[in-house]
Amino acid sequence: MLVFTLALLASGADPVKPEFSYTDFSRPADKVAASVEKNKVVFTVTSTRGIGGATINLKEGAWPREVVILLTYEDGKGFKSLENFRLATDRVVAAGSIKSSGKVPFAFLGAKGEGEKEMVPDESGGTLDIKIVQTDKAIELRFPPNLLNGSKLVTLSWIDAYRR
Repeated sequence: MLVFTLALLASGADPVKPEFSYTDFSRPADKVAASVEKNKVVFTVTSTRGIGGATINLKEGAWPREVVILLTYEDGKGFKSLENFRLATDRVVAAGSIKSSGKVPFAFLGAKGEGEKEMVPDESGGTLDIKIVQTDKAIELRFPPNLLNGSKLVTLSWIDAYRR
């Protein structure tokens, strides 16, 4: 295995580009699309009403170091104020709002990812440096580097305070 890894590195071959699929939309008309660069993926969520959820499935490859989620409406306008978002993997669950940018509460899940993936205050893992930034085009969720490594599924939900 070590010889194969060294040969791959020496050949200059790029690692497998990650591929994603999207399931479990709470609103069937909502969409998610990925734009993958070398060490970054940007997911653009297109929401019809400003409230919804979806699951992002890593089908192939590995998560890039940087992961950004853009929250927009179907008319191309961005969310105005993120009232609530929730992110769950098989390891952690985090929930917050635009007010919790940089200090989003999270909790660890059981070793097997068991349970309802609800946050329990007395089992808090602390806070995560998830940046929540409002731009002219969208509200951006910028995750800490490598947060999603080791996970195949990411469940996300969102609520815009000024939803339609």
